[in-house]
Amino acid sequence: MIGIGVAFPPKATIAAALPLPSSDAVIDEDSVTGAIDTHRPLPALPLPVGTRVSAIGDSHIGYGVYAGSPLVPNPGNTFAVGYSMANGFIEWTRAFDPRFDHDSWYDTADPTGRNISGANQGIFGAHLEWSNEASTGILTRLPALLAKRPAVIILEGGTNSINSGDIAGKNSPAAAAEIIAKLDKGLRLARAEGVWVILMTIYPRGDWPTNDARHRVVADSNNWIKAQQGRDGVLGIVDGNDDILAPDGVQDLSMYEKDKIHLAPKGARRIGKEKLLPILQSSISAGSTFNFDPAVENLAGESMGRLNGAEGGKASPAITGQIPSGFRCGIGRNAATVACSIDELEGTIKGVRLAVTPTDDNDAAYTHVQFNADPIATTGKLAPGDWIYAAMFVEQLAGDQLGTARIVFKLQQDKKLLQSVGGLWTSSGDFAHPVGATSEGWWIKTNPFLMPDLPFNNLKCDLDITSDKNGTPFTIRLSRFIIRKIADPRLV
Repeated sequence: MIGIGVAFPPKATIAAALPLPSSDAVIDEDSVTGAIDTHRPLPALPLPVGTRVSAIGDSHIGYGVYAGSPLVPNPGNTFAVGYSMANGFIEWTRAFDPRFDHDSWYDTADPTGRNISGANQGIFGAHLEWSNEASTGILTRLPALLAKRPAVIILEGGTNSINSGDIAGKNSPAAAAEIIAKLDKGLRLARAEGVWVILMTIYPRGDWPTNDARHRVVADSNNWIKAQQGRDGVLGIVDGNDDILAPDGVQDLSMYEKDKIHLAPKGARRIGKEKLLPILQSSISAGSTFNFDPAVENLAGESMGRLNGAEGGKASPAITGQIPSGFRCGIGRNAATVACSIDELEGTIKGVRLAVTPTDDNDAAYTHVQFNADPIATTGKLAPGDWIYAAMFVEQLAGDQLGTARIVFKLQQDKKLLQSVGGLWTSSGDFAHPVGATSEGWWIKTNPFLMPDLPFNNLKCDLDITSDKNGTPFTIRLSRFIIRKIADPRLV
């Protein structure tokens, strides 16, 4: 824990605790955007299930789908063509409640250079609005996003502008007045287009000296941001600074990556679950963007989807009990035992419990258990140009030590890896850090995955489970294994 030299103001109330804003106010003239005397009506609330929630900002948004480098399928990144990342707070929100659409996908036509298109429009290093109108500016890109007519956008930005300023070629940190004017411009542009906005406060960061004046700029900007609660067109404010990220003005480093700027999976999970989720639940009707029944249109088959049978493989004598047929459990490192059992869930659906006891028999800091699906034949089922996703439901039933539960979904020709996508992907640097889950469940689901114009004949899905090797035993349960074809998301 370190002090960051700022006493942050009390947190704002989220939209769920206030009457929803009206949609009949008129936007008047201001010095930033000029006169806006007409605007589209806002979509009526509650919004329907499956509503597209887009997001625009810097790396705090982008970290939901990539780690800063453009996606390029090559051996150096294990042929990855898409991630849903556990550092993304929006990814955690829909893992807990997939009532809204936030899909993104690999696309070499992406004009931002990330090779990613779809709902996530976050770019690492993005400033609010460059003086030379560089294309990476958040407000510079905002009109193009609004033109796609999303019902809701999440608007985030300001930390890079405060860090070094928006004057091209100069290091001149922006003042609060500039941050406020530019965020206000963004809100007015969105309101003119009839798009609801969820506005983010600026996260505390620990890479500046304790008494650096930029901390005060963050605090003053956040005071204005939180005051926009209830403004026409503002659906809610996501603010976890005072009770999650920096209680009593002291940054909680367990919520951050080592850079003290970006959220670790633990911090992203709490912001998504505790701050964004209530806003979306209060404004989007209950339901799901996909069918939870693993027997429906499942390329893995009904039996495998329901985790039927008990003839699965065990790769170590330290693994005991029963494994569902079509799956295999293994120990990567630092697990003394994995006790497996099969639970009867609702209807004919089953779940497999994995009770993990960590140990220290390897130099790595983490325990790693693998739960892998046998390869699933694609011949006659999939062809180049088809789109699919994979999903699985995970619950932590006992203990609080789970660090990672992630899917690695692979397209293969025999045993040759061609491309892969990750669901709630984490890097090995986070494997030993508990994500903060207790007794709860969530979906691990990949983003849409395009079948390439390559010869392929099978799909393989691996689940990685990690914890601190010095931690206490914990138990998770897996169920509802789904691989399903979907419509081309580019046409939605």
